[in-house]
Amino acid sequence: GRRDDRLKFDAQKIIAEQMGFRNTDGRRAVENFMREYYRHASTIDFTGRRILAKARLFLEPKTSAEVKLLKLDDSFYIGAGGIYHINPENFAEDPREIITAFKWIAITGCEFDIRMVDLIRERLRRMPDDFIEDPEANRLFLDVFKTGGEVARALNSSMKIGFLEIFVPDFSWVRFLPQFDVYHQYTVDLHTMAVLQNIDNYRKDQGDDTDKFLFTIFSKLEKPEALYLAALFHDIAKGRGPGHEVRGEQIAAPVLKRLGLPKEDIEEVCFLIRNHLAMTHIAFRKDLHDEAIVSRFAENIMSKRRLDLLMLLTHADLRAVGPTALNSWRKMLLEELYYRTLDVIMGDEQDGDELDNWVRQIKSFVKEMVPLDLRGPELDAFLSGAPSRYFLDFYPGVIVDHFLDLIKFLKSSGKTALAPGDLIAGKVDNRKPGYSAITIITRDASGLFFRIAGTLTANRINILGAWSHSIDATVVATFHVNDITEGALDDQARWENFKEDLHGVLKGDMDVDDLVATRRKARKFITAASVRRLPVKVEIDNAASDRASIIEVYAHDRPGLLYDISRKLWSMKLDIVLTKITTEIDQAADIFYVQDRSGAKLLDFTMLDEIKHELHRHLTEMETTHFSEKKDGVYTF
Repeated sequence: GRRDDRLKFDAQKIIAEQMGFRNTDGRRAVENFMREYYRHASTIDFTGRRILAKARLFLEPKTSAEVKLLKLDDSFYIGAGGIYHINPENFAEDPREIITAFKWIAITGCEFDIRMVDLIRERLRRMPDDFIEDPEANRLFLDVFKTGGEVARALNSSMKIGFLEIFVPDFSWVRFLPQFDVYHQYTVDLHTMAVLQNIDNYRKDQGDDTDKFLFTIFSKLEKPEALYLAALFHDIAKGRGPGHEVRGEQIAAPVLKRLGLPKEDIEEVCFLIRNHLAMTHIAFRKDLHDEAIVSRFAENIMSKRRLDLLMLLTHADLRAVGPTALNSWRKMLLEELYYRTLDVIMGDEQDGDELDNWVRQIKSFVKEMVPLDLRGPELDAFLSGAPSRYFLDFYPGVIVDHFLDLIKFLKSSGKTALAPGDLIAGKVDNRKPGYSAITIITRDASGLFFRIAGTLTANRINILGAWSHSIDATVVATFHVNDITEGALDDQARWENFKEDLHGVLKGDMDVDDLVATRRKARKFITAASVRRLPVKVEIDNAASDRASIIEVYAHDRPGLLYDISRKLWSMKLDIVLTKITTEIDQAADIFYVQDRSGAKLLDFTMLDEIKHELHRHLTEMETTHFSEKKDGVYTF
């Protein structure tokens, strides 16, 4: 094979064990090994850059001498090599001058001359122990965040030189700290710097076209230093056990007080640290059309400013994780959550009598949009049979399309109602967000969801989210899907094959279990890992939603996982009303809103425990089979 010098994920544990690394408090052996690796690699990188910078000064002395100096103040100037001190022999007689040097990086965007780096590193060895308690030094450090300049560059420089972990001692815990998963691309310290850089990019409007929205939010912010401080501390408790966001708040609060931040600003920064995962959790795993969930989130946020800050921090954090953490689909979900929450905060949400009036208005709009010759008892029956939520989930034009598609099918087939096996399927490709919306209209039947999911799986169509509505005996099911390559489903042949397969499944001519099994044998499917990284986890949230019980499944992503889960839920006499799918490289988080067969939320706690344990047992067995077959070279898809 080709030469490959990468230290791959699966090999890291093996090498750590062979080199004698052991588990310690709070860290696994492989994390200790990788931390030492990153520490030494950083030293080699810094030494190499230092040699090159020194060589330039030595090899190009004439050019350096001819460069016009830009004086910054009585102590600093910008020369050919970067920011340097006018009297290097007197540098940092007052150690606060070190912070002033970093402040000039933030103001100018210019890096240090390598000689300046040497001066600071030498001076840090003689730093007074009580320096971090000096009020003026803390004020100067806080000023770095208020410059409105290259904050990330200044802090990154302070980290690499070694000042940051002296002035904020708890930062030393996350220095070179790896995150042993395929999801995070960087160590915690470099991830933190990437988050800060993303915020700087939003300030400068240097993102892609989809970041214009974030630039607009940032441009209206007062005191953006709260956002930068939250970014610096948001992961400072990583590796200290579960709940790093709460632990991080506890670590940050005394430091922020030492910096001289006003009490209300400290509370705001701590709020952001404590809630920096909240938007991703709700947008990617909860029903954004569930008023109770959005209202509770809005009650926690309380103000538009906090919502704006959290939106910026969430985007910056996700973008700094890795290339797959923030795709166009997730951006759309976050934006939807932002606007729905903003409606509640600004008092524009609908509830009670207002909600009933809103539904009546939507029905009125639909009637006006339907052609005159079709405004009859069929339309009245369709609208009266649909639940209120149906009118909140779709625009009037989409509802009209559903009705017209149904009537067209019935008239062309000479029927007054859909029969078992009848299928109306449509697809709209949304290339900008990179997904396709599939609409399935068919007669309601037991196990409908897992049969549709299985047919999609058999045709290699990835499900991002799904929900359904029953209108008397008719079901309108919507699936947001994409291709394996995370784009809109624009393979027409595959789309036609899916419709043909689903029609056969619904009519009973094909068995979906056989269909999935056959396709598994017929196609090869490459997954990201050959071993399990995390055990199966099943959780049930019976408090977040008023209308359904929420089952959360965390498992290794594999072909047919959603089908296996939904089929098992059906066998336990549960109906799925909504699902949200989140996949991080090879780990899946599948969220299901379920009701019993009568359409009610599950309230029997004994039954909930039985569901949890049985689903966990089933999925663990399926994963064991999957990995054993894959190891033996049998498993293909």
